Amino acid sequence: MESTTEFKDACVAIYDRSCAKDYHLVFVPGVHQCYSWDCGLACVSMVLRSLGEPPSEVYTKDLDAMECGESIWTIDLAYILNRHSVPLEFYTITMGVKPEHSKKPFYQSHFNRDESRVNLLFRKASQHGIFVQERSLSIEELLYHVQQDRPAIVLVNQSYLHCLSCAGSNARKCWDCLTLCQKPYCGHFVVLCGFDRRKDLVFYRDPDSNCREVCQTHTDVFDKARLSDGTDEDVIIILRNQRGADQISDGVGAAGEGDGT
Repeated sequence: MESTTEFKDACVAIYDRSCAKDYHLVFVPGVHQCYSWDCGLACVSMVLRSLGEPPSEVYTKDLDAMECGESIWTIDLAYILNRHSVPLEFYTITMGVKPEHSKKPFYQSHFNRDESRVNLLFRKASQHGIFVQERSLSIEELLYHVQQDRPAIVLVNQSYLHCLSCAGSNARKCWDCLTLCQKPYCGHFVVLCGFDRRKDLVFYRDPDSNCREVCQTHTDVFDKARLSDGTDEDVIIILRNQRGADQISDGVGAAGEGDGT
């Protein structure tokens, strides 16, 4: 398996070539979250629909199997996707629960209950064939994956993420979500699905947006939101073109709205 440095260099090289795409959009159907805490489940539902699979069990059997209640972390999403045999790569800078998150208002209400459960999921991930690697992904690497038709579930600080399409429109966010985002850190999951390099934009599906089209924001704004303290830089790459192939198994997060990470 190529080293992290080699892969990063390859991604940068690809994006420096004149043949690199200026514009790319992966089809991901929108799914609106039902509550203030289920943005991650909505993102999983989007991914499953993009693969032609009905997400009918996500809010029932899958959620019950995780025994996480309304506190859904990124590792929970990886396990749910794995239940549906979706090939993925999960990247994070924190393998397990970061103790410092206990001081953040966003995490406090569920932290003590979640800590041991989430740490156990990380420890057992490789046994379930779930690829988890402790490292940061650059925005170039993320866009490289998108160009290969691999969308990504990304944990962001919703307080920093502002859609240019939704601004000034009639798109309405739910009151509970707006209340949560008054905090310095508000964890939220979105699906990164495209980019326009000429306009320095990235496209994403936001389960808390009522925009009929995909959301868009400037690349640096998206990067700030996903690198914000509290996200652990959690990213799940969906390997759509490898579905049915053997899962990568060489390596072993945080929470979105109402979820821990």
